Amino acid sequence: MRLFVAGFAIVFCASMSDGSTTLRAQNGSPSNQQGSQVNALGLLETASRVNGFFTPDSAPWHLRATYSELNAVGQATSTGTYEIFWASTKKINQSYASKEFSHTDYITEAGLLRGGDMDWPMIVEQRITDSLFVHIPPREVLEKLDLAVTDRPIAGVTLHCVSIQPKGNLTSKSNTPPTFCLDRATPLLRYSSGMGSNVIEQQSATVFNNLAMFRGHAVSRDLTVAYKDRPSLKIHIDVLEDLAAGNDDLFKPPSNAAHPPPKRHYVDQFQMEARIIQRSAPAFGLHDAAATEVKGMLDVIVGRDGLVKSVRPIMGPIMYEQAEMNAVKKQKYQPTLVDGVPVEVETEVGYVFTTHPR
Repeated sequence: MRLFVAGFAIVFCASMSDGSTTLRAQNGSPSNQQGSQVNALGLLETASRVNGFFTPDSAPWHLRATYSELNAVGQATSTGTYEIFWASTKKINQSYASKEFSHTDYITEAGLLRGGDMDWPMIVEQRITDSLFVHIPPREVLEKLDLAVTDRPIAGVTLHCVSIQPKGNLTSKSNTPPTFCLDRATPLLRYSSGMGSNVIEQQSATVFNNLAMFRGHAVSRDLTVAYKDRPSLKIHIDVLEDLAAGNDDLFKPPSNAAHPPPKRHYVDQFQMEARIIQRSAPAFGLHDAAATEVKGMLDVIVGRDGLVKSVRPIMGPIMYEQAEMNAVKKQKYQPTLVDGVPVEVETEVGYVFTTHPR
């Protein structure tokens, strides 16, 4: 998937909640469109000056964060560390360390070299950098979009929220537009959602807490990432500090570092569903007092040969999760071709168990 530096690019999903581009006041009633647009622009402009600390020309800095993946009942199922030393856009040392995924990237004038696991980060790791370095678009971008301003209660607090969508966008009502929510008394960013290039990212949201100052900007030290309103990832910044000059050894790749394989491609679950040539399903059901549906979501990597390389849970009840993961691992897909060449693919697999009454 994308490098850390590419994660700063602004990615807008072409989605919205209701197909309407009418701007509304904070109480939800129709308002003067021009006045609301100016107000929304003002809110986000101020927020972009106050929140976050990173720009491509930033003075050198160092960040280390710990993270925990959470299951359906909020228990940590896996923990890891993300760390980055930044000197310039071509002088970066970035690493992940967990039992599922560990590697170090060295971005240099000569390009990217990698040590450790040569695979690219999966969606879980991508959401770490997407949340830590969330970027509010500049005015020249916002002026070309429709902005909707509302007040929303989030995590027990009412926030000013600005939703962003392409002008005249008429996409599915099941999706939500990218949204930034600010504290009502100050322009501090407390919530963002809908940002990303895939379904899981677009349906995820981040809550920002424990705000601290760094270089005159507000930075959240505790972040909670939720998928469809269920917390799935917690991130804590342990260290955020200036990086002194003269640390060139930090950015020198070891002799065994190598160029990583081509980035894997993302293909949504509906397209991948049509490519299944060997399907496997869990061989059990659950009898309960009333028929209900139980939904879940998995993050899946399919190799160039069409075989499943890895599966990680995103959402779903613990009692069904492992059975569905085991089933998906047995599936086989038609290889995905780009310019006639097989490529590795990342996709999501949703599942639904229907329980039957006794």
